[in-house]
Amino acid sequence: LKFGRHFRLSPTVKLIVGREESENEFLMEKGEGFILVRPLSRTGPFALLEPAAGEAELAAALGLLAAYCTQDPEEAVTFSVARPGEEPVERSARPDPDGLEVRRIAKETVWKRKN
Repeated sequence: LKFGRHFRLSPTVKLIVGREESENEFLMEKGEGFILVRPLSRTGPFALLEPAAGEAELAAALGLLAAYCTQDPEEAVTFSVARPGEEPVERSARPDPDGLEVRRIAKETVWKRKN
């Protein structure tokens, strides 16, 4: 499947971010087994995060997503973070605009789920 913006958060963890509403819907439908992240306090993209993501990768993902939600570096954005098989929790993060280009893999790429 070709969709979304892809980011490398660590050697083993990737993040995929929806580019438009239809991709956000696709992520919601096809994200079983992944961590689903969606903004609550602002309008912005949804994302799928590899389930092996630890606290550092989750924090990096939230900073990247917050950068898509607001241009104000002091504004924290609240997200819903739903790990597979768990109830969603709320987490907040300030934007990390510098991470957008540093961690980006490619404009479009194929992301194949490991079986």
